[in-house]
Amino acid sequence: MSRDKNSGNWWLVIGNNNEHVGYWPKDLFTYLADGAKGVSWGGLAMAGSDGVSPPMGNGRFPREPSPCFFNKLEFVNAEYYIAHPSKPADIEVRVDGNHCYDISYNDYEPDKGDSFTFGGIGGKCD
Repeated sequence: MSRDKNSGNWWLVIGNNNEHVGYWPKDLFTYLADGAKGVSWGGLAMAGSDGVSPPMGNGRFPREPSPCFFNKLEFVNAEYYIAHPSKPADIEVRVDGNHCYDISYNDYEPDKGDSFTFGGIGGKCD
């Protein structure tokens, strides 16, 4: 997402060409009028009524072939410049049910930028 400097509206931008897919009026995000204290990326899987959680992503753990991923992590700072997470120490990793799911932060690479992989098999995770 990106905030339009002139209107204050929030845009969903995707792809290498920064294609604007849609926008949300700034009135919907009044709590972001002065910016945010943090940025989050991730996934969520919730257990059904039987207590079994579904697989996350492709059902594989991050260190296995073909994991799910986020790459080229970036955000727009207060000066409207694209910024990146400053260093791995500033990134909080949180995993619930770590025998069912996991996450792996990957060091910066020129073609992927800052990235992480995640996923898991699901199951009885408590």
